[in-house]
Amino acid sequence: MNQPLTILAFPFAGGNRFSYRELAENLPADLAFHAFDYPGHGSRFKERPLEDLHAVTDDALTQVLPYLKPPYVLFGHSMGAQVAFLLMHRILAQGLPAPRRLIVTGRKAPEHWVREEHIHGLPKEAFFAKVEALGGLPPAFLANPELRDLFEPILRADFKAIELFPTSRGPYPVNLPIISITGSEELISDEEVQHWQHETTKPLVAHRIEGDHFFLFKNREVFCERLVECCRGRLF
Repeated sequence: MNQPLTILAFPFAGGNRFSYRELAENLPADLAFHAFDYPGHGSRFKERPLEDLHAVTDDALTQVLPYLKPPYVLFGHSMGAQVAFLLMHRILAQGLPAPRRLIVTGRKAPEHWVREEHIHGLPKEAFFAKVEALGGLPPAFLANPELRDLFEPILRADFKAIELFPTSRGPYPVNLPIISITGSEELISDEEVQHWQHETTKPLVAHRIEGDHFFLFKNREVFCERLVECCRGRLF
């Protein structure tokens, strides 16, 4: 009996493995979905959040080791796309079982990861104003001072990790497919998407789905259909 394909998923800044619950519930039974928490997030809330993306990736590698049984794909949205990309290179460098493909959503190619605006050190109200503008957090959360105080260190750590990460291409183009999916309203140019091609020897597969940065939740049905197609290789 063939082993089902597994999706190993990594959340966006401020998110956790529960953030993907509705996506997982909309996938067919033959796709196993495993999402992971970074330190300080979700089920690991009592741990200290990490402020360095390399450290986050090292932690992710430790978590996924029991799941690196082919066939599997790596998937991440926004910050999670960066973690998934860095993790892919960790896995290949250590000679571990390779993913079938990498699926990145809501993120420019690595050579464009530099962020001109840093928000992680802003005063509280200015910081949360920027976070609110990005979307992805429910209004009830943003309006609740106790929740904001509780999650502020986690959000600041995540933004510091991605804002201070050095921008560069990967160490070499990988010999496996990379699929980029972005929202039609995101501030990500076609060129910034197409430069994912520099990271793979395979033809890049790039798609736009209607919506803003969190299109995968707001346009969930369409995204899940596309994710299934990508996982099963129907777009190649």
